[in-house]
Amino acid sequence: MGSDALFGQDGTQAPPPPRFFPDALSSPPESADGFADDQPRISVRPPGLPDPDAVQRAIDEAVAAERAQPGAGKRPRQKRSGGPGPARPPMRPMPPPPQPQPQPQQPGNPGAGCGVAVLVFFAIVLASVFFAVVGHLSR
Repeated sequence: MGSDALFGQDGTQAPPPPRFFPDALSSPPESADGFADDQPRISVRPPGLPDPDAVQRAIDEAVAAERAQPGAGKRPRQKRSGGPGPARPPMRPMPPPPQPQPQPQQPGNPGAGCGVAVLVFFAIVLASVFFAVVGHLSR
């Protein structure tokens, strides 16, 4: 292990990241200044347009080869059914789905029961406070 002032030798700090391409076989060769040497350039001639006469000759040869095969020019016959099948009778329209029956409404307001319960609660609290005050004063 080498000593490094930032990371130390005790292993409490993470080691520095590895170099790019640490394996010599996986990286391009480097020159003395650390940059990759210029690779030899291979010049490749770009493809040119095809010769129209050569293309036409190749097409003519392919067509002549197809015509020379036995059975060439005949199309395979497709099996046909004996005509249209029996006509189906038209389908009856589906009946509409049943509509849900509306629930009968209860007379009165459903929140009124809660309001009455709150009023009863406050009445009991006020009555108990009143009787506590009267009992304290009558002693």
